[in-house]
Amino acid sequence: MPGINGTLEMARRALLTQQAALGVTGENIANVNTPGYARRRANVTPGPTLTTPEGTYGSGVMIKNINSIRDPFVETQIRRAMGDSGRYDESNRQLSMVEGMVGSLGDTGLTTSLDRFWNSWHDLAADPTSRGARSAVLEAAVGLTNRFQALNANLSNHENAVGGLIASKIDRVNELTAQLARMNGEMVGKGSPGEIDDGRTAVIDELAMLSGAEYKLTVEGTVSLRINGVSIVEGRQSRTLTYDFDGRGKPVVQPLTTGGSVPKFATGEIAGLFSVVENDMVDLRDSLDRIAVSVALEVNQIHATGVDASGATALSFFKENITGMGNFGVSTLIMEDTGKIAAELTPGSGDNQIALAIAELQNKGIIDGETVGDAFQAAVTELGASIRENEMMSEAATSSLKQMQSYRESASGVSIDEEMSNLLRQENAYNAAAKLTQTLSQMLDTILTIG
Repeated sequence: MPGINGTLEMARRALLTQQAALGVTGENIANVNTPGYARRRANVTPGPTLTTPEGTYGSGVMIKNINSIRDPFVETQIRRAMGDSGRYDESNRQLSMVEGMVGSLGDTGLTTSLDRFWNSWHDLAADPTSRGARSAVLEAAVGLTNRFQALNANLSNHENAVGGLIASKIDRVNELTAQLARMNGEMVGKGSPGEIDDGRTAVIDELAMLSGAEYKLTVEGTVSLRINGVSIVEGRQSRTLTYDFDGRGKPVVQPLTTGGSVPKFATGEIAGLFSVVENDMVDLRDSLDRIAVSVALEVNQIHATGVDASGATALSFFKENITGMGNFGVSTLIMEDTGKIAAELTPGSGDNQIALAIAELQNKGIIDGETVGDAFQAAVTELGASIRENEMMSEAATSSLKQMQSYRESASGVSIDEEMSNLLRQENAYNAAAKLTQTLSQMLDTILTIG
């Protein structure tokens, strides 16, 4: 059987074990409101056993390990929800800004500018010899030009701004992956994650929100990180994402230096930004450019068949070779002399056939069977539909994320009631071990006295 010294050692171990357990409980209580903190658990186990002729005796208790309480399934799902939430929130934010640029209402809207342009030709048709009516046509055409070019500049500026935002977020991903690789190096050989586990969790959460990154824990306790299946972090090594800018100023992600793989962002804020500049804004710009080209082409074709105020054969009203909003503009000769504007078909006839034909373009299907107004409204409606879809997806992703966060809090969060119960139990165990130590000390004193 164990002697007094053996039993005293058993009591000492009990004191140290309960003291360590109390420390873990205290840490949990202290971090009850710390974001991302997962409660700790001190796992205790019986000490080594000793076999004697009288039987098998234990050697007390000891701390097996201290680990953080996390549900792997919940952790995986919450990061997927973070990626979806980041993507749709970011794309919705950017599309709402674009919607404000191309709104069809108000004095500065494209619809208003187009209406003024068509109406000016109606007024010229009513009085085809009026110099004032010709000046009004030029003024309306310049207003339409300014509106197209302003739209083009605003969209280009926004594309550049989104491109810069993508670049900054990719740079942030590189910072975080390098940080995660350093943390992995600190984890190797450690029996428990300790504080660094919460640090890695915060890093992985941010990476998930930015890029939709997913991770796996290795047997060494390190994190293996992937973006849409492409390895970015393995152990102590991280791979840097590089990018270049295309002709429109949009970042293009380059192949990784090793393996030649190009990460495709499927979820996360970066994916949302790429979706806006590669899909929604491209479609919108194509629609608006097509409207600008169609208006210029149709007006020029009719205008060139008439005669100007002097009776000479008219030239093109708008510039030649217009390819979109960016180079939309009125012919230089007409800008210099409103007398070059054609209203009549026959010199000196006083007819209004040219002005009337151009005015009637407002109601003709000159863009794939649609009127100019309908084509613009379709572009705005398509943008609005994309925004509504993103809003619905964003709401769904946010709801899912909140649900997953609730599950995480339930699985990993600190419960004061539970910790107070643990505190009471550990205090009683500590006091009992202290009492055992005191009793054994008195026994030793008695033996020494007898001796």
